[in-house]
Amino acid sequence: MYEKRMIKNSIKWVLTALLIMTVFMLSSCVRETSEKKFESLDDFNGCTIGVDKESAYIPLLEERYPDSDIIPYNDYSDIIYACGTGKIDAFVADEPNMVWYLEEDPRLGYLPDSLCGFKYGFMFPKTEEGKKLRDEFNIFLHELSESGELTGIINGWTDDFDKVFEININELPDTNGRLTFATSTENGVFDYLRNGEFVGADMDIAAHFCQRMGYAMDVVDVAFAALPATLRGRADFCGAALPITEERSKAFLFSDPYLDGNVVMGALGSRIKGWNVEADELPFFERVADEFQNTFIKDNRWKMFLVGIGNTLLITLSAIVLGTVLGFVLFLLNRKGVRVIGIIEGKLSDLIERIPVVIILMIFFYIIFGRSDISGVLVSTIGFTVIFAVSIYDIISSGIESIDNGQEEAAYSLGFSEKDTLLLILLPQAIQKSSGAVKSAMVSLIQGTAIVGYIAVQDLTRVSDLIRGQTYEAFFPVIATALIYYFLSLFLTFIINHIGLKFNPEKRGRRDILEGVNEHD
Repeated sequence: MYEKRMIKNSIKWVLTALLIMTVFMLSSCVRETSEKKFESLDDFNGCTIGVDKESAYIPLLEERYPDSDIIPYNDYSDIIYACGTGKIDAFVADEPNMVWYLEEDPRLGYLPDSLCGFKYGFMFPKTEEGKKLRDEFNIFLHELSESGELTGIINGWTDDFDKVFEININELPDTNGRLTFATSTENGVFDYLRNGEFVGADMDIAAHFCQRMGYAMDVVDVAFAALPATLRGRADFCGAALPITEERSKAFLFSDPYLDGNVVMGALGSRIKGWNVEADELPFFERVADEFQNTFIKDNRWKMFLVGIGNTLLITLSAIVLGTVLGFVLFLLNRKGVRVIGIIEGKLSDLIERIPVVIILMIFFYIIFGRSDISGVLVSTIGFTVIFAVSIYDIISSGIESIDNGQEEAAYSLGFSEKDTLLLILLPQAIQKSSGAVKSAMVSLIQGTAIVGYIAVQDLTRVSDLIRGQTYEAFFPVIATALIYYFLSLFLTFIINHIGLKFNPEKRGRRDILEGVNEHD
């Protein structure tokens, strides 16, 4: 029997490995949408062009290329991958970042002609404190520019992607207090993670400002789309290669420009006329090894996965334990006649059912706890505790209601108290009947944590996005994340199955069944 099981498991893992290798080969295929060569910017009209959905370039592209299909993407890691695999013909980016992208994916190229120009600045909230800090920052920028240090900082990062960060952010003195700097490590040379540390041109400028003005500096990393919400209450200023636009200036204050940037058009180098493509297609296994190296080994990126796993487990297990306790307490209060509990639970259940979880978390993070210093991990734990508590309340209520009323009446007639009737007779049966619903709620919970990256938590999914944003390779980050979630869900299911055995009369021994009963009476 044991040998058969071993053979069966071996076959299953071999088939899984073959499936993963097949997916990798399919993901590596480049599908060019056309054979058209690009010689000038006008040649891109009628093509499929990718653009960051939060960028200021979309109106420009729609006006310049009326016959093109403009496709918004969540971030540049998705855009680069789409271009590299032929899903889109071209994409736009500011020139410093375009050079960065080519460094990571040598198959790409770009036309040096400027599509347009933007001035980049740091963003501040439109408050009295924000205006005061913005004015102070402008004085600093002017001094930094006059001394030539500003040009040195920017050129230092654009010329050397491995530049050493000279200021230790964690050791800045708090002579004049602390500032929170918000950024998004999805912006190539401007802001990125290296060996778990925040580096890049914007980060360097912000650190120099805090050092010169006597501020300690905390850094919060959020998705680019979440920067505006973060600046409303959780951060003092932000920088993430932000073009200064009229629309953005209506909602926020901008510093004086620190960089004039050109926006350029990129594509596969083989499709740009005159571009010398230096990247050779590696043999299959060398390509696998290279992507594995970039995903896990380079810059110790495996540590980022450990942090992601730790945060995901912390939020999930804390929410399960606290949510179970809270849900059970709410059920007991309602059973004791506190009817307002049932009304509140019903309203919460209705809201959770109809509102996406990510919106609920953003309400907790940016509104309810928007002015507090509570971390994203704690806010996520609170949010998912409430969500799981509502599920547990419903599961226990449904399980108890499914038990025949005669059992409760019989227990009372035998002298059982209300508490003993609930804990010894009704609840074990309800748990046994509802084990499937509990497993589904737990699995849904761990899957739901995949969106906590929206509120500045470095969970598994956020780690996958960050690594894709640095490597512009999707296979290993996504597959690794999927496998980790799979095994975490498997682990939680195993635990609930083990607990369920304790309450299943068909699986319990005589000693367990007769525990507390005197067989000689």
